[in-house]
Amino acid sequence: MVVRPAAFPLQPVPKRQAEMGDAPRHDEAPQAAEAHSLGQVVDRLCDEFEAQWRSGARPEIEHFLPRVAPAHRLDLLAHLLATELFWRHQKFDPPTADEYHRRFPDARQIIDDLFHSEEHELSLPDAQAETAYLASSTHVADKPHRPRPFGNYQLIEEIGRGGMGVVYRAWQPSADRHVALKLIRRDRFESLPESRQTSVLHRFEHEAQAAGRIQHDHIVTVYEVGEIDGEHFFSMRYVEGQSLNERLKQGPLPGRRAAAYLEPVARAVHEAHLHGILHRDLKPQNILIDAKTDRALVLDFGLAKLAEHSDDVTEAGDVMGTPPYMPPEQTLDSSQVTAKSDVYSLGATLYHAVVGRPPFQAKTVVETIRLVAEQTPIAPRQADPHIDRDLETICLKCLEKDPVQRYPSAEALADELHRYLHNQPIEARPLSALGRTIRWCRRSPLIATLLCCTVLFFFAALAASITGYLRTSQALAVSERESRRSQATVDWFTTRVSEEKLLDQPGLQPLRQELLTEAMRYYEQFVRERSDDPTVREQLAMNAYRLGRITDELDAADKAETWYHQALQIQEDLLTQRPQDATLQQALGDTLNAMGKIALARRDLDAAKDLYQRAATQREQLALAVGGNTECQRKLANSYMNLGVVARESGQMNEALERYVQAKTLRYEIRQQDPHDMATLRDQAMGCFNLGNFYSSILAATEHEETTNLEAALREYEEALGLFEELQVARPNDLYNQYRTGVTARLIGDIQAHLQRRPEADAAYRSAYDYILPLAIISRDVAAYPFELAHIQMNRGIFIGEGDTPDDFAEAQECFNEALEILEELIGEHPEEPQYARDKGATLCALGNLASRRGDHQVGLDLVRQSLEIYGTLCAQYPDNAAYTELRDDVLQRHQAIAALHDAPSEASPAAPANGTD
Repeated sequence: MVVRPAAFPLQPVPKRQAEMGDAPRHDEAPQAAEAHSLGQVVDRLCDEFEAQWRSGARPEIEHFLPRVAPAHRLDLLAHLLATELFWRHQKFDPPTADEYHRRFPDARQIIDDLFHSEEHELSLPDAQAETAYLASSTHVADKPHRPRPFGNYQLIEEIGRGGMGVVYRAWQPSADRHVALKLIRRDRFESLPESRQTSVLHRFEHEAQAAGRIQHDHIVTVYEVGEIDGEHFFSMRYVEGQSLNERLKQGPLPGRRAAAYLEPVARAVHEAHLHGILHRDLKPQNILIDAKTDRALVLDFGLAKLAEHSDDVTEAGDVMGTPPYMPPEQTLDSSQVTAKSDVYSLGATLYHAVVGRPPFQAKTVVETIRLVAEQTPIAPRQADPHIDRDLETICLKCLEKDPVQRYPSAEALADELHRYLHNQPIEARPLSALGRTIRWCRRSPLIATLLCCTVLFFFAALAASITGYLRTSQALAVSERESRRSQATVDWFTTRVSEEKLLDQPGLQPLRQELLTEAMRYYEQFVRERSDDPTVREQLAMNAYRLGRITDELDAADKAETWYHQALQIQEDLLTQRPQDATLQQALGDTLNAMGKIALARRDLDAAKDLYQRAATQREQLALAVGGNTECQRKLANSYMNLGVVARESGQMNEALERYVQAKTLRYEIRQQDPHDMATLRDQAMGCFNLGNFYSSILAATEHEETTNLEAALREYEEALGLFEELQVARPNDLYNQYRTGVTARLIGDIQAHLQRRPEADAAYRSAYDYILPLAIISRDVAAYPFELAHIQMNRGIFIGEGDTPDDFAEAQECFNEALEILEELIGEHPEEPQYARDKGATLCALGNLASRRGDHQVGLDLVRQSLEIYGTLCAQYPDNAAYTELRDDVLQRHQAIAALHDAPSEASPAAPANGTD
């Protein structure tokens, strides 16, 4: 048996379960725009569904249908069924119509049309890459072909198909060899306009011409170019193997293996450059690994540019290539690329090979291109600390935004990789922090200038305000005007910059805290000097509320509550005079909600319920009065969710579930009105997260009921994860959302582990680790990030340690050791926080249990004894905390069990609290 401490499984986010910050409302879109948005939603869901099939998963159609309105589900179902039919045929798992009739009884006509249509020929969308055609050992052909003659060739089987091209494995009797034969797809070609047909022929001939001009051991050789019966073709060397992209689906490569593949590829690309040819589409899909020789070869010159020709196939202003591997200059104009553009693509390919993913990748092409143009890639060692620092430096030098900063040629890159492979010093040097800052300012001059100007303007306005208050009565009018301007400036700065911008920037949390402190001083001065002025009472209440928000953000809840009470008193007095004032009603609801959040944090559940109920009543009245105001509805949904949280904490499970469903339904209706409302999207994700916490916390009477609740929790967590990831794409710099995404993935792993679904649990834990690790590295001053990383490794270690193989034991011990290292650092930095010592004790106990299972009972006893000492100290320091006593007793039982296995009496006994009471 493994001791699984209660502190780890199914742990909710420690803060901000209740209502988050506000976001500006969007006007209702016209009906045509709503229809367009619906089409985008269906397209996005179809893309997500197909991406899961491509990755090897088997997604359930039933999980996607509830994400659109009922009126549009049949349309989405038709798209998803067509995609699933294709993939099931590809995996030799042909379905039957009866199977789908049982699953979707209301869609019989759609299912029958798909199964009986004469045109039922399954194929992937045209966006599928054409470069997979040489990976003959791994491809799955669209359908088998009998050999048929084609000029001097016998076409044996189709091995690849793209938007305009199809590739066959063919036999060339005259040369006694197999070749890869590429033809233009006649069905697609004849459907194009005449002008477009000319362009396609030009590009097809151009590809063959570009590849045929180069003779190099690491470039796939072109044999013949021609036309037979109106069909244009060219033949090339047939290679048994798989693309580098297919190899990377198994995981990233060791650094030296990746460098060994890329060095000859870089030399081959340099040879092409010497012949005046730029490839312009280098990526893992276009690098083939020969199965016989394990050599890397370059292929697919479909976008190649003949540098000395002016009549290139790409016109000025065109954007051609594959976005995750394109250099910034190619995203703007593909006709302006140089040899250094191919160096960038080689660096992006090397990055993908060692990290396991491209340097930039988003859900849409436009968003990916924006990241390539504006963002700096995460350093490879942040994703995997085991990557060599020299290899990281080589990658990042290739990926410089400015071509001048890259390697001068592909040959220079190859020489650098050669030095790395032979343990010689490389010439490139890592960029310093100052250099990164300067380059960020150069890339984003407008943002940098605005940030500096905003800070300067803030302090200038603050200084003007203080000076204005010290002026004599003769300058009172001028002082009042300056005060209003300063008020507007500070209000804008506090809400827009401090809460929305600086919070999202890595490493700027201390600066945000400093600026909030400065804003707090201004508001305190305003309240102190104007508290007796009846003309500014509404502004006085708003400033007191803002002071409460700021002090709560700075972790001073008691002081925040004082400010909220002051704001509440003024707002209630004003509402007796102006009961129909919507602005006052909204402000009062916000204040009550904020006070409820503080009461909930200190576990005063009766007070929290009363405050949240008053806020909900106020917001219900306001929502009824203003009609379709989505912002009022969003805040009302938050009040319902907050009441659900309080009910759950109070043990009133039926009421909690009713409130959760009430909030979820209202948020769904808001998103139907405005699909681009990011604030409601965030609230939707948190609502599903809270529902997952609700189901996972229910103690069932039977094992069946427990499994049912966990399955329900899993569905909610998975929906929350999808929404958080959608929000992550929209706001990639939102660190706290990335944190919530990682926590949700970890909770999914906990449930999958509890349900003994080992592959799913391991995948979820790895995903959670990938989300949290960059946060723990770039924002080390936020203790919640490394603490969550320790949780992930602790839970994953317990899960892996339940296996029976030596590899399981070794990997589990590695997870526990990493968790211990993080917790010891947190204890050293925050000795006043008991939860870090508590979790260290749990980790030591788990390590001891693992050692005992491995047969090393003495080591197990020593580790569990250390855990007992920690819990004994915690029980003495916190005698009223029953959880520490319970954990200590659990560990004591574990110690006794290991001692019995060791055939020796247990030397440990319960540690008595310092005051002599239990």
